Amino acid sequence: MVGARSAVFGVESLQDSPVLVIGEDKRSLDHPRLANIPRALFSPIYAELANKLFAHEGKGLILDLILAFDARDLKVGDDMPLKRYDVPFLKLLRAEQTRGRVVLGRSAELLPARRFAQTAGDRGLAMVPVTFDTSNVIRRVPTWLGLRESDEAVYPTLSGRALSLLEVDAPKWINLMPRAPLTTLPSASLIDVLECGEPEALRRLLAGRVVFIGGMLPSEDRLRTPDQLIPRSEPVEVDGSDEPDPCAFAPPVTRDAWDK
Repeated sequence: MVGARSAVFGVESLQDSPVLVIGEDKRSLDHPRLANIPRALFSPIYAELANKLFAHEGKGLILDLILAFDARDLKVGDDMPLKRYDVPFLKLLRAEQTRGRVVLGRSAELLPARRFAQTAGDRGLAMVPVTFDTSNVIRRVPTWLGLRESDEAVYPTLSGRALSLLEVDAPKWINLMPRAPLTTLPSASLIDVLECGEPEALRRLLAGRVVFIGGMLPSEDRLRTPDQLIPRSEPVEVDGSDEPDPCAFAPPVTRDAWDK
């Protein structure tokens, strides 16, 4: 049905979507600002991103990952050199605990580091797993999941929390019927958002949107969905100029992002 609709009505633009994807892509991770920071130690980066998002009228930040490492636990001999490293992120989680605008991923088996999970509270945690149909394709997305299939108690998923932040009532399951390839959702590289200092450009990008952030390295977390049946354009190459404008918000480019 997805392919037939696109053949009859054409491929529609997703640029008005209230969801924005910010990618931890190769260009961001290679940037001098981030190159020497392991991704397990990105909590101050997420705090900076969230504060920038809310300062420019964004609705929420959803981390599509599990922050299992607490920098305070790192020891060098008897010393704990990073015991205050996560303080900006913990302050953010504490400030947002009742509003639930910052959401951390969890699974049945793995929670974020204890301090993160406790400070985020119930409204700040959501389930990351997705469910596959036959042929290893994701055709529907849960908004609530149990920790086990037999569970009567259910917990919100990242998708469910996003819909809640957008004040959209949704059933427990949503069928995926995209009107365009999902890779055409509004997106930006993490480093561009961090480096941009133009308020109007940031407001155009962030206002009214829920932001998902996660890994976008080649072959990282690529899933098959019904949008594989929609005709695709060629990916747009990022201009390799010496002085790129971060406020142009080039989308993350991955070699396999357009694979069918």
